[in-house]
Amino acid sequence: DVSNNNISSLARDALLPATGLRELNLSSNRLEALAGGALGGAALARLWLDRCALRRLPAHALQDLHHLHFLSAEDNALAALEGGALRGLRALRTLRLARNLLRDVPARALAPLRHLQTLNLGGNLISELPGDALPPLPALHTLVLKRNRIAFIDENAFSNTPALRVLRLEENLLTELPAAVRLLPLLEDLSLASNRVEGVAAGVLQACARLARLELRGNPLARLHPRALAHLPHLSTLVLSEARALRSLPALNGSARLRTLRLDRARLAELPADLCVHAPQLRSLDVKLNLLQRVPELQACAELRVLDLSGNEIAALEAGALRGLRRLHDLLLARNRVRRLPAGLFAHTPDLQVLNLEDNLIEHIDQEAFAPLTKLEDLNVGNNVFPWLPAAGLQRLLHLKAHNNPNLRRFHPPELLPRIQTLVLSYAYHCCEFLPLMEAPEEEDAPELPSDLVILPPQHVDAAAWANATDIWAQYLNASERGAGLAGVLQWAGELPGEAPRRVSCLPLPGPFLPCADLFDWWTLRCGVWAVFLLALLGNGTVVFVLVFSRSRIDVPRFLVTNLAAADFFMGIYL
Repeated sequence: DVSNNNISSLARDALLPATGLRELNLSSNRLEALAGGALGGAALARLWLDRCALRRLPAHALQDLHHLHFLSAEDNALAALEGGALRGLRALRTLRLARNLLRDVPARALAPLRHLQTLNLGGNLISELPGDALPPLPALHTLVLKRNRIAFIDENAFSNTPALRVLRLEENLLTELPAAVRLLPLLEDLSLASNRVEGVAAGVLQACARLARLELRGNPLARLHPRALAHLPHLSTLVLSEARALRSLPALNGSARLRTLRLDRARLAELPADLCVHAPQLRSLDVKLNLLQRVPELQACAELRVLDLSGNEIAALEAGALRGLRRLHDLLLARNRVRRLPAGLFAHTPDLQVLNLEDNLIEHIDQEAFAPLTKLEDLNVGNNVFPWLPAAGLQRLLHLKAHNNPNLRRFHPPELLPRIQTLVLSYAYHCCEFLPLMEAPEEEDAPELPSDLVILPPQHVDAAAWANATDIWAQYLNASERGAGLAGVLQWAGELPGEAPRRVSCLPLPGPFLPCADLFDWWTLRCGVWAVFLLALLGNGTVVFVLVFSRSRIDVPRFLVTNLAAADFFMGIYL
């Protein structure tokens, strides 16, 4: 690795002494001259020429690299490749030419590379792919053309690359799904994210029978055919995020292997009632920031793990809204319009671990709403208006957020939250009972010292049997027979370790202006303070009125008394 140096040239036979060299990194050098045969002294297998300010590939220096299978010349100023620039690299399998100034695919230069498997031309200035854009590359399985200016792809553009499995066309100017993908029966991963695709015709993707991942994120998709995504038997991931014009989800029949479906930031008002019938293996469903008004029909999605419905217009959660989702462990319902959480809402989600209900309008939570959630670890109910948070079902909770709720004036003691680690609450005095757990000293790392463990047998154990390890351990360590195991033996010797002290983080912290001790806890003191305030208002108001409206001249002492009385009067109003 000689990257990031000041190497400007390589003489002929510069690598002759390094005959065993297999990898050479010349990146971030300013190579102005490479003599013919400069790289031929070693049997190089991998070569990096990134960020070398190259305006053309040094064909004379590369012609002897018959064993080279990896070449990277990214971040240079290559505007074109000469026809014979890569003639000597017949073993090349990976070619990376990203972020150069290429205006078209260098077909003549790529023609000799019959074993090429991966070609990266991303970040160039390519504007179209005509029918003869790619030479015959029978082994090519990955083609990256992202971040170009491609607006047109001929329907025969991929006729010479039948083995293509990965095609990346993100961040181009395409307005429709190219029909050329019909020529790719082995295609598994297709990405057209961040283009201008408005329509996908029926029958185009169906020719790619092995398609497993399809990403159309960041496209309008205003004219998506109802059967454009049907009958894709190997499809497992479908990403339609940020499709601002997408108002309905096309049919997914024949896509039984679908596991991840992302439909966030679209304009969906509802999901098809048969979604889970056609995608029974669905595990992750992301529908945040849409226009849904109710929880979709997902009873048949028995394998669903993650459900994100944040940022919709859901106003009601019925008791059976989550029926059938017994394996669900993440449920996100933030930024909706939910007002009530009834009993039985989570009766069908016993494995739920993360529940986010932040920024709703929740004003009532049933006492048994969280009771079925025996595995819940993370609960967020911040930015709501309910007056009481039930503790049933929160015994395993690790993280709780109940911030920005002016009506939540009372909170639970630490005994009802035995495993809690982090708390974000509405008032500082909520954290007062957790202060002893917050101030628990950290365990110091004590050096390990050699020690002897002596285990004395109980009285009912025969000493002769104790001496025979096979007899005694078979009896007392077999959990299936006695159920005690090693813990029972250690208990005889009193050697069981105790639990580590629990540390809790709680916000907002009490302070000088938010103390835990209530100075006005006695009702007699509060009544006395009110009496003093009222008398101060009456007395100071009388003094100001008499001095201001009296006929006598206001001298300096009267002026001072008037100002003091006025100040005390307004202070009383403030308090």
